[in-house]
Amino acid sequence: MIKIGEKWFVGIVKVTEWNRIVQHNTSNQRNTIIIVTILALAMSGIIIYSIVQLFLRAGKSKILVQYAPFISKVELGETTLKNNAVNYIKPGDYTIKVSLDGFETLTTNVTVTEDSKNLFGQLTPNSPKGEELVQKYQQDFQILDPLYSASLIESGDQARKQWPIINELPVNNMLFTIGYKTNDQDFQVIIDTTSTYMSDAISKVKSLDYSEKPLESYDIAFQGWVNPLVEAFIPNQKGDPLDFIRDGYKHLDNDLDLNVSTGSYVEYGNKTYYYTTMTTGLESHYNLVTYKCLLRKSTTWELVSTPTPILTTYNTPNIPLEVLAEANNN
Repeated sequence: MIKIGEKWFVGIVKVTEWNRIVQHNTSNQRNTIIIVTILALAMSGIIIYSIVQLFLRAGKSKILVQYAPFISKVELGETTLKNNAVNYIKPGDYTIKVSLDGFETLTTNVTVTEDSKNLFGQLTPNSPKGEELVQKYQQDFQILDPLYSASLIESGDQARKQWPIINELPVNNMLFTIGYKTNDQDFQVIIDTTSTYMSDAISKVKSLDYSEKPLESYDIAFQGWVNPLVEAFIPNQKGDPLDFIRDGYKHLDNDLDLNVSTGSYVEYGNKTYYYTTMTTGLESHYNLVTYKCLLRKSTTWELVSTPTPILTTYNTPNIPLEVLAEANNN
């Protein structure tokens, strides 16, 4: 009986152990299924989120927006952007507004392109609270220093490409100064001189390199000298262009020592032009200034712009460059 009992007892142990193994394996399978299901749901969620993000970001530029201090509120049109963070913005023209209590509100126009990577700037404090915040968040302002430096270099490179005359400016001497001023869109050559040295300044301007961009396509302005012919011309019906000019300015003869030289006709397209040279002042008085004067013929002659030392598309608009160049060079 002991042996039988032992056999019976052993048989019970083996069955019990088998049931325990089966239950353990079933539990493991169940846990594995749960884990796999959770992972599958998580992966599905990630995929769906990624697809949604790709859809929302389609056609938009990835822009790092940083306006110091970085606690400032940044609004692009009707949308509030995340400051000191990446935002996805559709290319276009926008008005951006940056505000924070204690600072002057910054409002500016920006253009976002497909190649844009940054929008950045800084607020100016207008109160003691603002000054305190500048000190507290000084690191925010320092982070922007490299961006400002890179922006200046990039702007300079773009300006030189668009306005190559920059490479030869400024010109400074005791008689005149030729410089320039520029912003994102506009560029202007500034000639600072008096009537005494005007001819020297104009000669220098004309001697610069215009192989990449013609002289006549630049905006040229004067400082230290006022053009006395502005709004001085009186229209008339003279048929001869020389008589037309002289009659229009005859009331200035005594005041300005005005002299009008015989000019030339030029045909361009289906239009007739007449250009000539005028002077005011006297060389003996050291105030002689030479002007380029351009007329256009319709039913009668018309003065297309105020005579000036150099004709350009800015002071004489809607005239072909070739006509302006011929008038300037003769």
